[in-house]
Amino acid sequence: MKWKFYLLCVILSGILLSCSRDVMDEATVPSNPEAETVSGPCRLDVLMRASEVTSEEEISYPICFYVFDTTGKCVSVSTVNNGTSMFSINLLEGIYRVCAIAGADADCYLLPSKDAATASSSIALQDGKAHTDLMTANHTVTLTDGETNTLLLSLQRKVMLINEVVIENVPSSVKAVSVTIAPLHQAITVTGDYLGGSGVQTVSLIKDGASKTWKMEKGVYCLPSSGEMTVKVQMVTDQETKSYSYACGEIISGNYKLNIKGRYSAAVGVQLEGYVEGTAWEGEKNITFDIDEGGGSTNPDIPSDEMPSVGDRYLDCYVLASKDNGNGTTTLTLMKPTHEKIDAFPENADNEAVKAALEARLSKYNTADLKGWRLMTTAELEQLRNDYDAINDNLIELFNSAERNIFVGSDFYLYMNDDGTVRVKIMKGSNDWLPTEIRGFYLRGFVDVTVSNVTV
Repeated sequence: MKWKFYLLCVILSGILLSCSRDVMDEATVPSNPEAETVSGPCRLDVLMRASEVTSEEEISYPICFYVFDTTGKCVSVSTVNNGTSMFSINLLEGIYRVCAIAGADADCYLLPSKDAATASSSIALQDGKAHTDLMTANHTVTLTDGETNTLLLSLQRKVMLINEVVIENVPSSVKAVSVTIAPLHQAITVTGDYLGGSGVQTVSLIKDGASKTWKMEKGVYCLPSSGEMTVKVQMVTDQETKSYSYACGEIISGNYKLNIKGRYSAAVGVQLEGYVEGTAWEGEKNITFDIDEGGGSTNPDIPSDEMPSVGDRYLDCYVLASKDNGNGTTTLTLMKPTHEKIDAFPENADNEAVKAALEARLSKYNTADLKGWRLMTTAELEQLRNDYDAINDNLIELFNSAERNIFVGSDFYLYMNDDGTVRVKIMKGSNDWLPTEIRGFYLRGFVDVTVSNVTV
């Protein structure tokens, strides 16, 4: 019987060795690096998040996914209709471009089918529908069989929000009030690029009870401006329709809130005050203007021959730059005459955390006249360095150096680098750091304001 036991052991050993060899052969990498790779099924897990994690940055739904292979062919179209932040797609091994359009409801938008979809396909509104909170993302990913394939898509908001429109002291004879902004983009592509440039958005206002104030009922999403934006206020009575137009001199991008406030007076017409308010990572822009009965733009506080120049004092600030927009408006870059000492940021703070902390500090500088304070740019820092003596002399003369802070050559100042990174640089020298790398530097606020320079 022993010989039967030994024979059984030999047979089992042979089977095990054969199995082991087969497994190793399958896992062996071919010696020829150009050998053909056999594609296998892969699962791609897609994680989604808004570009910034704030209370206002929640993902819009539904989300449509378009997946393109290296030839540009659409190989998959899927839709997520609920609040999940993770989605899985089954694909073959290979390289793919994954595009997501969040908030693109098929009831509102014309969406391309799988067979017709390309990366440049249009996502346009259906007739009579209103824009939603559109967000997009696209990314190229390489899928490898047997590996965990995970893609994080950071969704970027593609629309702006007309957040508030208020016209006060409207005559009782007025039966309807509306505000129109133009020109706007008309559609986006699957990859999030803008299409068209002749769109308009009209908002109808409703009367606020028995008062003379007309307001917008709720916020309206629209695609951003494709050129310098024009605002038109229209008032309708039983006898006539009057329109008041203003060329803002601003191109408003997506992810901004637009607030327009105005007041009617018999002598001037509609006096408007508006500002564009961004989310925390975009900042704010200020726009002030009047519109008279003849349709011209004026600012009674700044006649054309009294427009502040570089080096002047205006709104208790130093005028660092002045740009004539060529449409009856001028954009002034104002610098706060004081600065604020910051000891340090935590060493483990990333750039977004540093920006958020600085934006919170800068927001405290906001006044009724000036909102949207920001860091100085690289170009503005170089201007300060090049005109160091003249600017300091002006600050002393205009603001009294005993109470205000001039620039000191050995001090370090925060600025926003061209790549979006917050940096710290010595005023008279070449040393440059991240704010998490050193201690003791200064924050000074800068703000852009567009004013009318036409007297009618």
